[in-house]
Amino acid sequence: AHKNQIINLRAYVYNHIDETNDGIIEFLLDDESIKTVILNNNTVMENYLIPDSIEYGEHNIKVLYYGRQKYENSHADAILTIIKYSNSLSLKNYTLNDEGNIVLNIRTYSYNNTVDDGELELYVNGTLISTTSVTGNNTMITLPEEYPADNEYNIELKYKNSDKYDD
Repeated sequence: AHKNQIINLRAYVYNHIDETNDGIIEFLLDDESIKTVILNNNTVMENYLIPDSIEYGEHNIKVLYYGRQKYENSHADAILTIIKYSNSLSLKNYTLNDEGNIVLNIRTYSYNNTVDDGELELYVNGTLISTTSVTGNNTMITLPEEYPADNEYNIELKYKNSDKYDD
């Protein structure tokens, strides 16, 4: 799952004798209550918006059924893994500007999302020559004049420092 994504929390309570139509279900995320709901027809289904403040990694979800006079308490555990969105880079095209410098048009893409944070590092022949902030799905990087257009270069791009997308 990802930050700011809506997930569906589900709980089913069965007792093998009759329908469990009463009782309270509580969902805990890392031991903090995130939803408390009244059970209806053995089932609870609730949407939950994963907060932007949650850390990346694994989190424990605990589902508690508090029971009733007729039914005992029970619980179940699950793991929720929060990951960054994957990201891909491609060289859309390259041109020359009015001064004759090479301009690279780099496309960043991630599941129909606008890639709007992080940085692109441009390496030419193994040397870092530029770090540019990413502000949209297309980023333009102009090579310095010491890299004239009449030569061939080994170019490497690295995407880094994003709070939302994989490096």
